[in-house]
Amino acid sequence: VNVIFEYAPESSKDNSAFDFGFIVQSGDKKGFIGFECKYTDTFSYYRPKTSIYYGDEQDKNYQKYHKIYSENSDRFPDEYHTYIQDKNYNQLFRNELLGCLAKEEFDFVYTGLFCHQDDEKTVEAGKEFQMKIGNGNDDFIVLTYADYIERIQKLDLTWDQRELVMMLWGRYCGVKLSEELTK
Repeated sequence: VNVIFEYAPESSKDNSAFDFGFIVQSGDKKGFIGFECKYTDTFSYYRPKTSIYYGDEQDKNYQKYHKIYSENSDRFPDEYHTYIQDKNYNQLFRNELLGCLAKEEFDFVYTGLFCHQDDEKTVEAGKEFQMKIGNGNDDFIVLTYADYIERIQKLDLTWDQRELVMMLWGRYCGVKLSEELTK
């Protein structure tokens, strides 16, 4: 397994990217699992200093995005603008388009959203997007920090690995620790 950050397939040639991903091996197949990660920031959906949504007709990437969307119409049952012109889906949709491109390099691709379990708005947006791209299929994952930590702690980990997971929890989920310091 390789962990990569800010990954985009070479063929994308723009600034969209998965926040982090894993290049994995399953038998003789090579795969990619890419995530958009949210903690306190909102989804990006328009270019700074403009009101143009990424991928809309006035955007420089419109032709490229629309082409990928059209070539993968079985993945996207709704009209193109349903995804692009919604601030909750735009960034997830663009990542999904990157996932379609990554299928040229990998045997299988999973995409998803990784976010704090208490960020109800983001979790809900991820679940809604999951339903929009195929009735909640399993290749788009909404994974909360709590889900991840619970699952990984059940593995047979070394003490060093377990300590890293605890540090991750302390940094991103141990808000009670931070609240005490700010009082």
